Amino acid sequence: MDVYRYLGIFLDQKLSPRRHIEYLFGARSDIEKGRTNGKGKIVFLSRSLGPCLRDISFDYKLNLWVIFVKPLFLPLATLSPILTKTDRELVETKLRLSLERFLQLPKNFRSDILEKIFPIDFLRWMDTEWNN
Repeated sequence: MDVYRYLGIFLDQKLSPRRHIEYLFGARSDIEKGRTNGKGKIVFLSRSLGPCLRDISFDYKLNLWVIFVKPLFLPLATLSPILTKTDRELVETKLRLSLERFLQLPKNFRSDILEKIFPIDFLRWMDTEWNN
């Protein structure tokens, strides 16, 4: 399947956000085989900043996520009018997953607590991007 890059977004013929998410997290086949050695932009960022992330506060980690990782999802907000509900939910789930990884939270950390700390509402974010 062909992959196209347009204005920072990796797209396939169906204009699905899945190719861009693979760019951010690595290909699904690599993840299933346990090969996440530097594949994916978010994995690269979390590993590159890993030594300093251990020694900084939670608030500072959150600010670094907002600066470095959240903008990687910004091109997907521009696709909002053509995204299906399933694709929007996928993007929101991946946003939350990237935040959990970047903050180095344990896997059993409750998502409702994380939602209170930093609410992730991709639909509201898409509306904000389209109205500006």
